[in-house]
Amino acid sequence: MRIIHISLDNIIFEHKAVSDSLRQSINRIGLSFPIKVIEINGLFQCIDGHKRLCILKEISECNPEHRFLKRIPVIIVNSDLNRSNDCWRQRNMH
Repeated sequence: MRIIHISLDNIIFEHKAVSDSLRQSINRIGLSFPIKVIEINGLFQCIDGHKRLCILKEISECNPEHRFLKRIPVIIVNSDLNRSNDCWRQRNMH
């Protein structure tokens, strides 16, 4: 899987309640893990990371130039960027 970076505006997500500790962590260090999304007609639907995106949305409203908003790391689950393990080709086929 490859991680790509997209704009927060291109991600559809649900609003969730978030803890202060998560808010402080993201504000301090950003995202530790990429958001998992599926691509639908050129837009990206969040499947894992709704709370983290809610916090980034809050940050964008207060400080639109914040460094963590420029590029949101995502993994597109339903794309051809996912690769299977090709090690089976190295086995003896006799």
